[in-house]
Amino acid sequence: MQNVFGSSKVFIKEFFDCTQEPEFKKYLYNLNVENIVLSGAETHVCLYQSAIGLQKLGKKPYLLVDSVGSRHEKDHKLALHRFNYSNIELISQEMFFFEMIRNSEKEEYHDLAMKFLDGRYL
Repeated sequence: MQNVFGSSKVFIKEFFDCTQEPEFKKYLYNLNVENIVLSGAETHVCLYQSAIGLQKLGKKPYLLVDSVGSRHEKDHKLALHRFNYSNIELISQEMFFFEMIRNSEKEEYHDLAMKFLDGRYL
């Protein structure tokens, strides 16, 4: 796994809500960040329950909509409705990119745009 994830921390979870995992909860507390961007599988189960769990811990979860999915389209659509109703912001990869980079004059902008935006903004 180290070759795939580099220096990223990897957690194995059993709970659908990742905030119920003691090791992850401790890591999150020590990370000392407010905003958390979520992506992955099963929008209507793991991602939704984890987002609610993060809110209960005082975090601000964001759902990266074009990086999530469910096995059934109806479950995915219902989950997006519930995220909205729960005041969890829905964002796209492109929105996330521009909010993080903030400035097209940054030295790394061109390399990152090629990697994450297929060079559309060069």
